[in-house]
Amino acid sequence: IGTTSSGLPAISVAQHLEAELSVDEKKYRIEVINGPPLNRFCFENPVLALVGQNGIKKDSILKSEMHNRGEFVRLGDIYYRFADVSNDGKYITLIKEKDIIHKVGTQVGFVAPEFSCHTGENDSITLRNYKGKYLLLVNVSAEGPVSTSYEEYKKLYKSYGSRLAILCIDSSPDDLEKNIHKYDLSGKFLVAEKNSSIQKNYRRDQSSKTCFLINPEGRIADKFEISEWEQTLRKYF
Repeated sequence: IGTTSSGLPAISVAQHLEAELSVDEKKYRIEVINGPPLNRFCFENPVLALVGQNGIKKDSILKSEMHNRGEFVRLGDIYYRFADVSNDGKYITLIKEKDIIHKVGTQVGFVAPEFSCHTGENDSITLRNYKGKYLLLVNVSAEGPVSTSYEEYKKLYKSYGSRLAILCIDSSPDDLEKNIHKYDLSGKFLVAEKNSSIQKNYRRDQSSKTCFLINPEGRIADKFEISEWEQTLRKYF
């Protein structure tokens, strides 16, 4: 129960799945919800999280701990691919994965997917340009509280723009151009065009505000919401 961005009352009803399982004599608790854009009584876009272990339940879940269908959850020393969840919420399918070191994906520890794109100044950029450096991909959006992600990006860039490479991404060229001038933003800016490598790998949700930190070895070091940049980046810099 809440309100829409225009202030109108809104009610949303959804189900979630809870499951307990044991692996190598350790007990785990996982939960699955239906992710964006809609919360409802089905699992079109299921999101899984490990919420407890050996009777101890977490009080909060980080962005990096939430896994879409096809991604992997770690139970002990073994990774399992989140293959499916039945639409009635009765069954979840996890498949053991043996070779994880060479996996490409946006999960923490995985090899970062390649991308190629152009900046607003029409400069060509690929992930290979940043080999041996830390790179932060920052998604911003005018959806939701309009100013929040742009203002957060401005503070982030002021604090870390001289310490690592940062690319700011929006899905709307009009919103991006307008807000660059409105908030007097600095840095390199990209548009996640439909079916581009940036959109497919790093911005599947049009209103995403997720950041991806890629380490000098080309792996995903961390994944977090833009509002969490301060507490996350201080761990690395």
